[in-house]
Amino acid sequence: MFSFDRLKIDQIPLRENKRRIEYLTEFRDLLNDALGWNRTRSGDLEEQRIVINKGKPVIGRMIRLAGINTRRSCARRGQTGYSTTMLEVDVIEQMWDLEALAMSTREPMVVIEEALGEYERDQKNARCRSLNPFFWLALGAESIVEAFIQIVGWIAEIPVRLLTRIFRLDQEKAVRSWYGRLVTGLSALIAALAGLFYVLEFLGFKDAVLRWLKLK
Repeated sequence: MFSFDRLKIDQIPLRENKRRIEYLTEFRDLLNDALGWNRTRSGDLEEQRIVINKGKPVIGRMIRLAGINTRRSCARRGQTGYSTTMLEVDVIEQMWDLEALAMSTREPMVVIEEALGEYERDQKNARCRSLNPFFWLALGAESIVEAFIQIVGWIAEIPVRLLTRIFRLDQEKAVRSWYGRLVTGLSALIAALAGLFYVLEFLGFKDAVLRWLKLK
């Protein structure tokens, strides 16, 4: 099934836009509560940390897909005070280390709220995309191409994996080796040409293409 999870903000329909806003808002409120800025829940703090840690990869991806950088700069703190050397910190991935790095623990909320603002501002465009049939056709075509590439890649690795089983070689090393890449590349080319030939035949263009290539 097609997923919008890795599409940028300007490539998603309204429903996905609203889903991300809801997810970001809930995560921000949970984080606010866990850090004590606006404590409204009576849940165990350790349980909240577990939920937050599980959600960090998704939240980080949603923020970056909105065009917001989760990495922020701060001055290094030494024994004699702050130095002029700047340290880049991912405030989502390293949110539990911010206090030790002398950064504001509000920084994760800042980047989340910046992402929320971007998604909210794009809702009108997302609504237009949702009503545009060409938007859905383009997504469908993209998903078909992506699936085709994955299938070709899987088929291309079959010869190498068969040889490694026969000769009891390490499969991953064989696939990454120069001869493995060569065999995989040739197999991928053959599979792609076979797929293209099938599509041309299905669309009724096979004979015309063969005549154009002077193969018929």
